[in-house]
Amino acid sequence: MQLVCLSVKNPISYQIFGGKDVENRSWKTDYRGRLYIHSSGYPFAAVPGKLWPKEIEGTEYDKLADQFSVRWIEHYERLGIDVRDGAPKNEALWFCRSQAIIGHVELTDIIRDSKSPYAERDQYHWVFKNPVLLDKPLIGIKGKLMIWRYENVDSL
Repeated sequence: MQLVCLSVKNPISYQIFGGKDVENRSWKTDYRGRLYIHSSGYPFAAVPGKLWPKEIEGTEYDKLADQFSVRWIEHYERLGIDVRDGAPKNEALWFCRSQAIIGHVELTDIIRDSKSPYAERDQYHWVFKNPVLLDKPLIGIKGKLMIWRYENVDSL
C-alpha cells in the first residue's frame, strides 16, 4: 500500500485535525484526494502553560492550543488513556508526535482566496475536508518536501 503524504510542522499538523481547514503553501499541485499528514518537527504535548513549550507561546503555534487540546484529550479518553492532568502519563502517547504519519484528509481544492481564518495572504490555500486522526500513528518516519509517497505500509 502506498500513501500520498504531506509534511506539516508539529504542532500545526495536529491543528488540521482540530478544525484547521486550510493549509498555507507557496506552491500548488494538481493532486486531489486522500492526503496523509506527516507531523515533522519536535514532539509536543498540547497543554498550554504546562507542557506547551515556552518558545512557542504567543506565536501562531499556540493560537488554537485550547481548541485542539480539548479535542485530543477527548480522543484519548475515548481510547481509555488517563489524561486527567491534560496529557497522557506516558510521553510515548503524547498526541503531538513528530516524525510520524498521524492521519489523513481529503485535499479537495487549492485556491488563493479562502475565507478560512487560517488562510494567509499571498499563499495557496489547500482546502482540507474530512480529517481522520489515526489511532496508532506510523512513527519513525522522516518527512520530505513537497508531496511524497510512503510505500512501506501493509494496511491501516
